[in-house]
Amino acid sequence: GIEKSDKYLNLLDQKSADNPELTATLNEGEAESLNKQGIKLRDGIGVEIDKEEAARLFKQAADDGNAQASFNYAQMHDAGDGVPVDHEEAAKYYKIAADQGNKDGMLHIGKMLRSGTGVPPDKEEAARYMKMAADEGVVEAMFEYGSMLSDGEGVSADKVESARYFKMAADEGHVESMCKYGSLLTLGEDVPANGE
Repeated sequence: GIEKSDKYLNLLDQKSADNPELTATLNEGEAESLNKQGIKLRDGIGVEIDKEEAARLFKQAADDGNAQASFNYAQMHDAGDGVPVDHEEAAKYYKIAADQGNKDGMLHIGKMLRSGTGVPPDKEEAARYMKMAADEGVVEAMFEYGSMLSDGEGVSADKVESARYFKMAADEGHVESMCKYGSLLTLGEDVPANGE
C-alpha cells in the first residue's frame, strides 16, 4: 500500500538525483501527462470543460519542455479560448514550440512574424519558419512560403521555387495553391510543367 509506494518514490527520488537522464525522462513524462490532462480539460473529454485550468497545465508542461503543450498554450492565447487574448504570449510560446520541432508552431510563428502580430514584423524570419513548416509537410505553410517566394517577401523572388511549393500544396488538395500554380504555368513564368 502506501508504505510501499512511499518507499518506491523515495528510491526513485534517490536514483533520479544520481542520474540526470532519469530525471529528464521523468520530467518529460510528467510534462506529457500534464499536456494530456490539459487537452481533456480544454476539450471536455471525460471531464467538465475548464479552459483556465487547461491553460495552466499547458503552461506548466510547456515550461517543462513539452513542445505540443507550448503550441496548445499559445493557441489558447492567440484565440482567446478561455483565457484573455494575448498575442505576445502566443508568439512567445509558438516560437518555443517551433524551436522544439513542432511544425504547427513553425507555421503560426511564421504567420505572426509575417504580419507583425504579437511580435515586431520580421519577413526574413517569417520565411525561415514557413519554409521549415512547409518542408515538414504543413500544407498551409507550403502555400504561404510559395507566396513569399513569388513576391520576394523576406526571401529573394524565385518563381520556379515558388511554383514548386504551390505544386506541393496543390498536390495535397490546397485550392488556392492550385490556382497560383496554374497561373504561373499559364503566364509562362519559366515554370516547368509538373514542377520538374
